[in-house]
Amino acid sequence: MLLIVFGLIFAALSNEVSASELDALSFRVANKKQHMSLCMQKAVELHNGSIIKQSIIDKAKHFLVEYEIKTRNGVWLVTCDLDNGNITKEQQSN
Repeated sequence: MLLIVFGLIFAALSNEVSASELDALSFRVANKKQHMSLCMQKAVELHNGSIIKQSIIDKAKHFLVEYEIKTRNGVWLVTCDLDNGNITKEQQSN
């Protein structure tokens, strides 16, 4: 998560943003960070198992987190919206 924060700040700085825009960006990142644990909790509640992979997806400044969860019934991919902590997609992997 820390790499994401630095990456976003670096991207913002490379585009020469103002201090107020940087403050707004930092707030948005911090806001998404608070939903990270909620997303993880909801994903594991849906599919009880072990998280074997976690990926952050940036869709035009809309961040999602995708978990790969190994269960007794196979591997599940669960996607969660970091804006609100809601699960947006779940799919069993082959």
